[in-house]
Amino acid sequence: MTKKRKELEINGVSLILYNHDYKDILPHEYLPETIDLVVSDPPYAIGLSNSHSDKIKQDWDKFTSDEYITFMTDWFNEMYRILKEDGTCWFFYGFTRIKEILASIENTEFINLLENHFVYARSKGRASKNKLKSLREECGHLVKSKKYTWNSEEYLRRVVAPYREKGGKKRGWDYGHDGKTPVRWTGLGNVIPIFTALEEVVAEDRRGVVLDIGSGERIPLSGDIYNLQFPVVPSVLNTMEKQVHTAQKAILILVMIILLSSKEGDWVCDCFGGSFSTAIACAITGRNFVGFEKDKDTYEKGIKHILDTPWEKWSTYVKNHISTNEEGKFSFGLRKPMAK
Repeated sequence: MTKKRKELEINGVSLILYNHDYKDILPHEYLPETIDLVVSDPPYAIGLSNSHSDKIKQDWDKFTSDEYITFMTDWFNEMYRILKEDGTCWFFYGFTRIKEILASIENTEFINLLENHFVYARSKGRASKNKLKSLREECGHLVKSKKYTWNSEEYLRRVVAPYREKGGKKRGWDYGHDGKTPVRWTGLGNVIPIFTALEEVVAEDRRGVVLDIGSGERIPLSGDIYNLQFPVVPSVLNTMEKQVHTAQKAILILVMIILLSSKEGDWVCDCFGGSFSTAIACAITGRNFVGFEKDKDTYEKGIKHILDTPWEKWSTYVKNHISTNEEGKFSFGLRKPMAK
């Protein structure tokens, strides 16, 4: 078999990209306990097709219940094999297949940390006469041992009610980069929307409106992230992140979970590369990457997606909005700098 493999070096890390099914490469070329982190978006088994691909026949998301359990069991077991003892597997899935997902995990030795499964809130799809509109996708958290990597992580948010102690001292917040916006660091929760920016460098790139879950109204993107918001897919940062795959995940969500469960210089694997957004998130955060995409058209578009990424803007955004340093809590000059 001729191997189609491309290696890029971006921001000092390696991105290894295969135009193959992961089953053609991983079992034969990657030894056990080679990978530090798996971040993948497997098929959801809901009959989805990629409207961004020129391929006419697409059957990658069509499974019976039994077929899906077999497919996911095989994938989970391979991820267990390649992960290091302190490694983690984050995977996206659709709630309508939760029965099959849980059955598949039970067929493996993974520890399923249900308390860390989170909801990725997004707005797409339509309601029907007999069901609610879907505003969620799930992300699961599997580990090999209780010694899994877990970094303290917080994101920057605007403070709506900037409280003060007696005497006027600020309580739990400070002024942001503009010297006037009240902001603080907030821990990650189990419902994760995409967050907008507070800075001029990114403000010019925001377009469109979001649905405010509190009022139910459509409001312009403003950077006010005190309420849960459902931004347009794939991201509020439209000129920084182009959609090249129907099932594409937002880079900011991927950045968050990569920072949470790995260290700079670690190896991250994604067996269902698609847009290669996980590769982009790895380059932003200083992680090495190995990924697979078996569809040739999607593979080539994913590589272009990487090459077209505005790296400087992304690095600035992440450095200014996500903290991985406990000492930096409420002290905005002490955050750990991202890889250049």
